[in-house]
Amino acid sequence: NIVTASPAADAVPVLLAADARLVLFNVDGKRELALADFLTGPGRTAMGAGEILMEVIVPVERTDCRSQFMKVGRRKAQAISIVNLAGRITIGDDGLISDARIALGAVAPTAIRAHRAEQALNGRAPSLQSSRPRIVDRFPTAVRQPEGVRSWWRDGLCACCRRCVKWKHECTGSEGMTVRSMVLTVNGRSHALEVEPHRSLLNVLRENLGLTGTKEGCNAG
Repeated sequence: NIVTASPAADAVPVLLAADARLVLFNVDGKRELALADFLTGPGRTAMGAGEILMEVIVPVERTDCRSQFMKVGRRKAQAISIVNLAGRITIGDDGLISDARIALGAVAPTAIRAHRAEQALNGRAPSLQSSRPRIVDRFPTAVRQPEGVRSWWRDGLCACCRRCVKWKHECTGSEGMTVRSMVLTVNGRSHALEVEPHRSLLNVLRENLGLTGTKEGCNAG
């Protein structure tokens, strides 16, 4: 969906919010460019003659960063998005939002960043109650969608921010990130682990134990 440049691709907003970069290759060599510069329109990209997508570079996410993805489709799984949203929020040591990134899909010719909404959050103290008033009027002006879609975007964006803020409140205290000790038995072997409360079993299996064959599937079961 990156090379096909579908405006409704689910992975693209997530990668945009992560500031992903692409490496393109042909017989003359390779070049690197930002994903935002690669997408030029529906089904159109900056890929040159004979080029293939060789690599997607995603910066390592900081431990004080939290990401969320939300979508609306006609069914719960394996459906093209009617609209989707990716949010990524970093809360600094001073308790303020230091880096908010928000990307939208299926609302414009390409997936886009909501820079005004990001600016409305950056430098502010996170609040479960006041996320919506800060960003409700920051909808990208280039997007022309029915009010129902715009309303979902606003509500979804606020819900995404609330989830990130709630995670921060639950997982941090006066001494920073807290962890839980656990013993996990997988394939007959026991593993002693220190795991943050927000982590899912899927992430622990893949990232802590290296069992990358574990898949999420359709996320509808």
